[in-house]
Parts: sequence; structure tokens; C-alpha cells
Amino acid sequence: LLYFRPWVRKFQFFQVELDRIEVRIVRAPGAEAPQPELDEIAAQMKVIMGQGCATEFIFTDEIPPGASGKYRYTVSRVSRPHRREGPAEG
Repeated sequence: LLYFRPWVRKFQFFQVELDRIEVRIVRAPGAEAPQPELDEIAAQMKVIMGQGCATEFIFTDEIPPGASGKYRYTVSRVSRPHRREGPAEG
């Protein structure tokens, strides 16, 4: 969604809640984000994540690497449901 956009230097999709995504963007020097492109990205996020998904754009000077020292394009803080191992009790 954000590759090949000249105004984007670096980005990260950060899932805060099941239905809320922060799109963190470091802009290219001197560049502004065109509103029609932001609207297009938000619309595409709804197609991917569902119509109830809210997209918030956060413009920042830097996106730090994770605890491992690696840069991650996607991060989720949504906990996964626990699956029960073995046969179900009944």
C-alpha cells in the first residue's frame, strides 16, 4: 500500500486493536502526503481488514527498530485467542 510513493521514506503498520490500525510514516525530506492518496490507503485498509477497521496516519521523524534490533513493517499488539490443546472436555 505504501511502496513506490515518493513522499514515503519509511512506514510501519501498527495494529493497536482488532479494528484499529496506525499507519506510521516517515516522510521523504520536504514531502507532504497527498490527501487523496491517504484516502485511497484508508479505503484499501478497509478492504483488507474489514469495513469496521479505522486507520489513523501518524507522521513521525523516525520509526525505531524492535527489541530484536530489526525493523518490522507490521506490528500487532492484538493478543491471539488461546487454543485448547487436546480433546475437548464434555
